[in-house]
Amino acid sequence: MIPSARIIDAHQKGDHLINQWVIADGFARCLENAVLVADLTSAKRVALKKATADVRAPIAALEIYTAAKKIADKDAPDLQITQLDDDGNETEIDNPERIAWDAATVEVANISVETLTLVETRQRSQRTLNHR
Repeated sequence: MIPSARIIDAHQKGDHLINQWVIADGFARCLENAVLVADLTSAKRVALKKATADVRAPIAALEIYTAAKKIADKDAPDLQITQLDDDGNETEIDNPERIAWDAATVEVANISVETLTLVETRQRSQRTLNHR
């Protein structure tokens, strides 16, 4: 799986090539034949860069959702934990794990239709691969 941070315009062999990205079966795919910048009109360069952004953004949203889902699927941690101060006195503080769990639960609940579609597409793709 290619992370969103690796979905870039410039080809790994140099800035004279531009990658062409697509989403296939819920995953980002770089087409093998990068395009020479010199062969492109300005409009085509802009279009390819926009296409890259159009692939990167939903993959990034999917990564956020997937990370949040891993946290939200666990049991809710305690609201507060006991902490000792420098004098050894106990103090109740908000549990950082609970704060993260609450935020993850909100993220999962607010999944966009586009991200949910991408999740479902990816799951169907994985099931198909597992049944071959």
